[in-house]
Amino acid sequence: MNERPTGRQPPIRILVVEDDEISRICLAALLAQMGFDVEQAETGGQAVDLIQAQSFDLVLMDLHLPDGSGEEILQAFQALDTPLPPVFAVTTRVTPERSAELLKAGFADYLLKPVSAETLGSKVTRLRGQAGLLELSQQIADHLQYALPLGVTLVKKLLAELPEQLGAIESDIVAGHLEKATAIVHKMNGAAGFIGLGELQRKANSMEEALLCQNEAVLQSAWDSLKKEAQRLLALGPELLDLLSQDANLNLSNKA
Repeated sequence: MNERPTGRQPPIRILVVEDDEISRICLAALLAQMGFDVEQAETGGQAVDLIQAQSFDLVLMDLHLPDGSGEEILQAFQALDTPLPPVFAVTTRVTPERSAELLKAGFADYLLKPVSAETLGSKVTRLRGQAGLLELSQQIADHLQYALPLGVTLVKKLLAELPEQLGAIESDIVAGHLEKATAIVHKMNGAAGFIGLGELQRKANSMEEALLCQNEAVLQSAWDSLKKEAQRLLALGPELLDLLSQDANLNLSNKA
């Protein structure tokens, strides 16, 4: 099954850098079919100009271009005074030694030709998840600032409590105990707001309003949205805590 961008997230913008016209057109068509926004370049120079002029989430670049090797063009990207998105090398063959060389040069990953929709979808989906994780970690760090060491403890506590809270909310809704469900959601709302989990706070706030409204369709929609966001946080939990702990340790070192 091909993985496609879903939900309300904006489409990922991808730059394809490939001198072979057929390969470039085929890869761009595959990406467009999967729902991504695509730009094309046939030389490293064209790619440099596009990266300077536009914003991309990912670059897919052949390692053998008319105006330089993949590593040389990547160095040109890195020299630009503009944020550089992850760059994937696209090639026909990669040995373990060559893979290590590419990663050392600064490539985020590689794709083997012919590129399959399954492989591409999996890697791009993982990339988006990593970007979301970094954004979430930064959001919490900016919100808590020098209270971040305490924040790590609170995030850990919130994540530990979420599964039981979700189960209790669902049980209370089924049993018609809406006041009990509201109390749990209210607690979740407050904790999310204190920590800086803005999306969870918004979903919890909508859930509180839906519980007061007592409209079945509105309540089901709000509950589905809250569960989805909570489950996303639980899936990111271990990596999120690692990133926050690193930031907290850095803050403590700077204060010392």
